[in-house]
Amino acid sequence: MSTVCRGPPLPGTFADLPAADNPVHEGVRRDDDGREQVDRFLRPDGQVEVTCDGICLGGN
Repeated sequence: MSTVCRGPPLPGTFADLPAADNPVHEGVRRDDDGREQVDRFLRPDGQVEVTCDGICLGGN
């Protein structure tokens, strides 16, 4: 017996892929503020820190 699902897809079941030229991951690695945040997190006493009041726009 098979199951038939009706209704909209469940959240997270389909990927909404960005455009091929989306530099989001490389941009974080190149951003001075982003690197500083990762550096503070990776220290022995590091913690997750929220450093932005909203969407992080990056400094460079």
